[in-house]
Amino acid sequence: MATYYEIMATDLSKLTTAADDRDAMAKDFDKLARNYEMEVHGISVGDTWVGLSADAGSAGFEVTLKEYQGARSEAKAVAKLVREARIEFTRLRKKIEGVRDDAVKASMRVSERGVVAFDTSELGHGAYAA
Repeated sequence: MATYYEIMATDLSKLTTAADDRDAMAKDFDKLARNYEMEVHGISVGDTWVGLSADAGSAGFEVTLKEYQGARSEAKAVAKLVREARIEFTRLRKKIEGVRDDAVKASMRVSERGVVAFDTSELGHGAYAA
């Protein structure tokens, strides 16, 4: 489980960078798929290559093309999930900050490690501090 310090100190912008990297990966897979479709898969389409070898090659080429297209879709989906995770983590961090602010308003101290204690420094002379 993540600690208070880890939650507050984690740089969530790295999630955006990771999502951007996955989008770039999706574009690369798209380019690969298009090139593969034209340069390799394309030779099995039409009447230029016929026979058993053409049938076997065409089936394998189709599988590879679908794998490139699937990899592109996966990269896009991961980018979307990572962006959604950043939004959720940001929302939850703000919620934790709100709870911390409420504790401070209630005369409590909150350390950078998340340890909460009653702030006795605010007590006046003659006040009882346990």
